[in-house]
Order: sequence, then structure tokens, then C-alpha cells
Amino acid sequence: MRDQCNPGQNPDPVKSSLGFGLVFLLALVTSLKLAPGVATGEIERWDEEADVVILGSGLAGCVTAIEAYETNRSAKILIVEKMPEHYAGGSSRVSGGALFIPQDLEALLTYRRALDEPNPVPEDVVRT
Repeated sequence: MRDQCNPGQNPDPVKSSLGFGLVFLLALVTSLKLAPGVATGEIERWDEEADVVILGSGLAGCVTAIEAYETNRSAKILIVEKMPEHYAGGSSRVSGGALFIPQDLEALLTYRRALDEPNPVPEDVVRT
């Protein structure tokens, strides 16, 4: 890709910081000790209140929690995860740290289709 760093060329500090931050975030998420899960049928009464409720402890959920905290440090933030503790982090945990932020969406989609050629992925999923 054209934004790759060539030997002897300094990497973009913003992209480097973003990449480091995402790797750190994923490491943090996978190391969290979460409260044991409770099956939905076992909940008879819910007395908790939160300013922000986030569904899922994957990358998007954790970034949302951080952003909510940075916006209002006194906010009570609750992350609700449906999966057991050993799956905390969702599919972000097993993504290999890959995150695509394209400047050219069509070029990225072409690249993804080429990667998936041996096992084609439906077009609506690719575009998601």
C-alpha cells in the first residue's frame, strides 16, 4: 500500500501512536478480570444505574468506554458482555491487531476481496 513506511523513511507519528494505543487497548481488554457472568434468566431485579451503557467488550466497546470517560470522568460507565470471561474482547481479541482506516475505500475493498478470494465473503459483509 502506498502509505507503508520505506526503509530510511520516518513513520507518521500519529499513525504510530494510534497503532500503539490500539495494541495497548487490546492487551488491556484481554487481561481484565471480569465479574462472573450471570445468565439472563437468573436476573430477578436490576438495581444498577449508569450514565453510559455499552454493549460488548470488543474494540468498539472499549474505545467507546474510554471516550465516554475522557468526556466526563465522573460518569458511571457499564460495559455489558454476553460472552464468558475467556472470550472477553470479542473478535477484536483475535484480529491480530489489524485495523483498517483507508483513505481510499474502493482500494481497500479491492484488497479485501483479493485476500478473501480462496473463500469468498458476501459483498454486504465485505462492505461492512
